[in-house]
Amino acid sequence: GGVAGASTKWKQRFYIDQTHWCGEGCPIFLYIGGEGPQGPVTDHLFIWTLAEQYGALLVALEHRFYGESFPTADMSVANLQYLSSQQALADLARFIAYISSFSPTVVDTHSSPPLTLNASPAASKWVSFG
Repeated sequence: GGVAGASTKWKQRFYIDQTHWCGEGCPIFLYIGGEGPQGPVTDHLFIWTLAEQYGALLVALEHRFYGESFPTADMSVANLQYLSSQQALADLARFIAYISSFSPTVVDTHSSPPLTLNASPAASKWVSFG
């Protein structure tokens, strides 16, 4: 066990890249990791080019149960019930609230609402979330 519920904290890996960001009011591109470890966004990904073009802040979020982002103590069959789109969307909602609250000068979702982009075609239904 040890499942991460609504009140349980666990570490979900993320990266922030301000290389192209033109500041408050400019776009925020949230890249949701796919079925594998997520590292920093690099210049070989399409989102890097878009960030450069639009002056966007890049934020990459690792998907639960991949890379180093495990909300449970183990990968038992019982715990894999928490590898669901509902849980991942809840992670995304909490992350957006977190990232927008830690520093108003870095991210302000009221003036710069995040646009979510995905690493996986299977995750494409999340594009409109945010």
